[in-house]
Amino acid sequence: MRPLRTLRRTAAAVLLAASTAAHPAGIPTYDLIDDINSKFELAQWLTQLADNITMIQQYAAQMQNLQQQLGSMNGARLLGSLLRAPALDHYVPPNAQALIQGAATGGFGGLTAAARALRAQSMTYGCTGALTPQQRQQCEAALGMPYQERAMLVDAMNKTGQRVNVINGLINAINGTNDQAAKLEMIARLNGEQAALANASTQVQTLTATLDNQRRVEDAERTARTVEMLQRPGRLADHLKF
Repeated sequence: MRPLRTLRRTAAAVLLAASTAAHPAGIPTYDLIDDINSKFELAQWLTQLADNITMIQQYAAQMQNLQQQLGSMNGARLLGSLLRAPALDHYVPPNAQALIQGAATGGFGGLTAAARALRAQSMTYGCTGALTPQQRQQCEAALGMPYQERAMLVDAMNKTGQRVNVINGLINAINGTNDQAAKLEMIARLNGEQAALANASTQVQTLTATLDNQRRVEDAERTARTVEMLQRPGRLADHLKF
C-alpha cells in the first residue's frame, strides 16, 4: 500500500540524514548511545504508524463489505406474490356440497359442465324409456353422480400438479439469487405454498369422505325402497326403482 511504503521510505531517509549530518563546531557534546536510541525509537514509531494505517484500511474495507451485505438484506423486494396463482386457492369448490346435492336432486341437469362432458364421453344409457318423472330423476342421479365426483377429483388433481410446479419454480428462484432479502421473501412464499398444499390435501380428503357418505346414504335409500317394494303386492316391474 502506498501510505505504508511512503512511511518506510521516510523512516529510512530520517535515519540516513541523522547518521550523515555534520557535527556542530565547538566542544563536542554528542552522545552516540542516546542518538542511536532516539533514531531507533523514531523508526519504531514510523513503522507502528504504517501498521496502524494498514489496519485502518482493512477495517474500512470490512465495513464496506458489511454495509453491502446489510443493504442486500434490508428493504422489500415485493416477491410475496411471485408465481401466485389465485386459481389454486380452492382445490375443492367452496360450493362442493351444493354441487353434490344438485347432481343428486337435479339429475343430468344438475351436473357441472365438466361432469356432463365426462358423462358424454362414456354414456351408454340416458334414462330413457317408460319411466315416471320420479324414476327418471332417480335414474339420472344414480348415473350422473359418479361423473360429478370424478370431475371434482380430476380438477383437484390438476391443481395439485400446478401447485407442485409453482413450488419447483420458487425453489429454482431461491437457488438462483444471491440477494438475501429476496431469498427470505421467496422462502416465505415457499412455506405458504407448502402450507396451502397440505390444506388442499385435507380438502380432498374431506371431499372423498363426503362422497363416500353420500354413496352410503344412496345405498341405504335403495335398500329401503327394495324392502318396501317387496312388502307390497303387485308385479315386481311396477315397483322397480333406481
